[in-house]
Amino acid sequence: PGREAIAERLARPLRSLARRRPRVDRSSQPHQSEAVPTEAQRNDLDQRILDAEVVSIDLPGGLLTRILCRPGDLHRMTQEIFNASGRYLSEDFAPRRADAEVHVASEAAAHGRSPASITLSEIYERLVRTLALDDDSVHALIDAELAAEAAVLRPNERLVDLLWKRRMQQLPVLIECGARFPVGFVRGRLH
Repeated sequence: PGREAIAERLARPLRSLARRRPRVDRSSQPHQSEAVPTEAQRNDLDQRILDAEVVSIDLPGGLLTRILCRPGDLHRMTQEIFNASGRYLSEDFAPRRADAEVHVASEAAAHGRSPASITLSEIYERLVRTLALDDDSVHALIDAELAAEAAVLRPNERLVDLLWKRRMQQLPVLIECGARFPVGFVRGRLH
């Protein structure tokens, strides 16, 4: 099977677990209204988005959300997709991938760049040094990570609809996606 089929098969159990996860009663916890907005609060926000002069929104965590909560889960999924392609990575890939991202983000900040500006290429350049990967493996790993991301990213339909309404009214919408994902990948997730 292709990478997309493998990613879909790997994501299926995660979706069913997410549906079965018990709901937490936050009624006795402070700031409930901040944690889970009411319908009235969502409607108010919707109207403010439609009425604003300019709207700016982050792509990851805003317009797109992951069905996985922990980055390590995504890195393990990347490893499974990569390994299914006939290559093999050891079990310590997920923590090394996470460490590489932290290191590259720290280096970026030390040089006056935003940690959000780091790219997958920079992260994998760091991994080349720690895992001794060849160029073909690096490209295959980046493809595997994008396939894993594609399997777990979902558009926030409510925001997509609101932003589409703004665009139809020719009102400005700025989407901040950082540099992590290629433009074609981002467009594919929103269509």
